[in-house]
Amino acid sequence: MKQTLLSKYSWVIPLVGAVAVLAVFAMRKSESPETAKALVTAQGATQTSCVGAKKCLVAVIAPWCGYCRRSTPMIKALLKKYNGSGEFAVNAVVSADEDQAMATYAGELGNGAFYDPGNAFSSAMGVRGFPTWVLLDSSSHVIKSASGAYPDVESLFANFDLKQN
Repeated sequence: MKQTLLSKYSWVIPLVGAVAVLAVFAMRKSESPETAKALVTAQGATQTSCVGAKKCLVAVIAPWCGYCRRSTPMIKALLKKYNGSGEFAVNAVVSADEDQAMATYAGELGNGAFYDPGNAFSSAMGVRGFPTWVLLDSSSHVIKSASGAYPDVESLFANFDLKQN
């Protein structure tokens, strides 16, 4: 029985697909963290995330995300307590397709909240869902990231091996 060329080499198609996925993932991981550092405050001023902190926990959230909205009180409390330089800081980055919705939500969160025009930060960090929590070092390199809502600060900090002050 003769094999057609397609059936003889059918194993190549999944292999090529897997290689393409790995190549895209490798390109995304090799992006410079510098592309992710320029963020915009609710007032429209450009700032940089995590300035002066040795570690920074960033909540990447979206205005339309129900889990993000439910986490808003916890995020606000973290922004108030850990905003600024020092050993540890917390920032929130609002990501969406509409600048006005991002700016409004960032304004609700207060100091330490930024929005992400063009979703550059979210893309550079490899965000696939909301909320995503990213722990960065002082050079904005990812130490650890996780997606999902946390019921309280203790479980969030435990996941990232952080201690509360």
